[in-house]
Amino acid sequence: MKPHHQFVGGTSDAHPERCDRCDVDFSEHWKPIAIDLFCGKGGWTNALLEKGFTVYGFDIEPQPEYKGTFVQCDILTLTADDLRTYGAIFATCSSPCEQFSVHGMKHFHPNPPFPAMGIKLFNHARALLEELGIPYVMENVRPAKNFVGRETNHCGPFYLWGPGVPAIFPPCAYKIQKGLMTKWIDSKGKTRTQGPQGRAGRLPGEGTVAASRERTAQAAMIPLSIARAVADVAERYIP
Repeated sequence: MKPHHQFVGGTSDAHPERCDRCDVDFSEHWKPIAIDLFCGKGGWTNALLEKGFTVYGFDIEPQPEYKGTFVQCDILTLTADDLRTYGAIFATCSSPCEQFSVHGMKHFHPNPPFPAMGIKLFNHARALLEELGIPYVMENVRPAKNFVGRETNHCGPFYLWGPGVPAIFPPCAYKIQKGLMTKWIDSKGKTRTQGPQGRAGRLPGEGTVAASRERTAQAAMIPLSIARAVADVAERYIP
């Protein structure tokens, strides 16, 4: 992982003056920095970019559509010192929910396996952010709380942990459903899909592994209304 600028004359919670690695002067062009763990397509990132943040997103899979600065890596290999070099003042995180989700589907999975990897990823990310000492928000599904502890708040099916979680959300955010896209055949015989945010259209490469991954990635993306509420909180921490 290639670290961000090494700050001199400033800290992660104040305006840095210049970078000791490349001698860039930040005094006039400084922008607040956030990090997005398990960033995926960038649901959290998109809202933070709207607020003027520079966002570094971390994910083990390539994310060609990601709009921030992408860092491909295994989150389990990261340390708090690695993340500290980015100088972030806020963080978001949506660790994988698949192993937790099946514990909320007892009719389909009466004896789901213990979510060992889901717990490991969540707890590792939380430990990183706690050690980093900046406000953060972590998101996962409702059954996760049975394994990682009670949530700070939730907005519909989106359960949230951390000191950066908003106390309330806009009314439209409570109407959003979470889940994989559903499919149907329209009057012209074409396969149509609609996801939790109301997106509709024909899946590229319908029936392929790539299309299945795309559906999963779309379903996992944080809705913009929820992400914007968190970005409003993040904005308050800009020095």
